[in-house]
Amino acid sequence: MIEAGTYYTAAHGKQLLEGHEAALQDMVEMGAGQNPPVTLVTMPEEEREAWVAMLPDLAGEWADGLEAQGLPAREFLSAYMDGLRERGETPMRDWDQ
Repeated sequence: MIEAGTYYTAAHGKQLLEGHEAALQDMVEMGAGQNPPVTLVTMPEEEREAWVAMLPDLAGEWADGLEAQGLPAREFLSAYMDGLRERGETPMRDWDQ
């Protein structure tokens, strides 16, 4: 069961990434004939940081709703964020704080 879970997790993650990339490519292809055409740009780091900072507390709102239903959403959120940090990721915002 654990082996199957490990395989499923990896396969599902791969499928999500591939689907995301395909959806982005589809947007560009379908929007090529628009005026202006659809293009993808990378937001400069400073702009990304400012954008993330101005967002409302999306994770907190999500967690509050689930906590009200008796689910340990804050615990899950903290574990998720800790897992990212342990793998060397530096989240642009500490959603668990």
